[in-house]
Amino acid sequence: MTKTPIISVILPVYNAEKFVYQAIDSILKQSFTNFELLIINDGSSDNSLEIIGEFSDSRIKIINNTKNIGLIGTLNKGIKLSKGEFIARMDADDISLPERFKKQVDFFKENESIDILGASYEIFGFENKTVNLTREPNQLEIELFFHNCICHPSVMMRTQSIIQSNLKFENNFIHNEDWAFWLSALQKGLKIANLPDILLKYRSEGQNITVKHKNSVKSRFINLYTSFLPFLNIVDYELHWSIAHSQPQEYRISELIDQLKFTQNSLIKNGYDKILIENVLSKKKVKLFYKLTDQSTRRGLIFLFKTKTFNWRYFYYLLSKFFN
Repeated sequence: MTKTPIISVILPVYNAEKFVYQAIDSILKQSFTNFELLIINDGSSDNSLEIIGEFSDSRIKIINNTKNIGLIGTLNKGIKLSKGEFIARMDADDISLPERFKKQVDFFKENESIDILGASYEIFGFENKTVNLTREPNQLEIELFFHNCICHPSVMMRTQSIIQSNLKFENNFIHNEDWAFWLSALQKGLKIANLPDILLKYRSEGQNITVKHKNSVKSRFINLYTSFLPFLNIVDYELHWSIAHSQPQEYRISELIDQLKFTQNSLIKNGYDKILIENVLSKKKVKLFYKLTDQSTRRGLIFLFKTKTFNWRYFYYLLSKFFN
């Protein structure tokens, strides 16, 4: 009698012959072994399917889409096919570290209120660095109103929470489908957290979605803000985008400061903790400051004092900019 898997791993594959072997191998080498691996081949025209066929493991289930339906459709198909108590995501060019599943399942057992769990990760390939993500659920929720702070291929989710909430990836948010999924989850009362542990190696090839679709990035972000942030009563979503992504050049200092104050007050009115809000916004202010001083040390100095973020470190930075 086949036992029910604890985890269903959704691994979409489309023309991934270069790296898919490493991705699958990293899943099969997990210290937590009770899982099913749903490899969904989305109409690959390269040797991906042949490489997948090299593995002989009863936990692997190969699903072939009759035609290419894209990542969003493939992910939703994977959710419907999942039998496990948890759903884990994996991409065909990344590598899961051996203790990933064990640490995530252990966390879920100890934290019953959490529905979606990401992790910090290591970028490798074209660039190499470690990304440590916010772990505190309430602060993470605030950060999600500005930018995506969850690494999608590191995520594990409670299957029942996703099904009962009728959550799915939406075509309206292509290239931001994961961020929209997290925001939709929050709207439906689900809780999200990140583990501080590095559990995934995220491959960088120098041409990610943001780079490839550079001209449409701003419009896609504003589309997402407009859909998910109306309760903040923000009118100028372009200005919100400029603050969130440190692009202040088009705006006056007074406009930036007014928007920061308005957003802070709106979040407080919606019940978010003032200290957590200040922690998130302080990071935004610092990034804006550095961008502003690239244009003018005077603008940067005014911004520092008016937003009350002045300290000696930034003052010395201003001096260095002035004398250079």
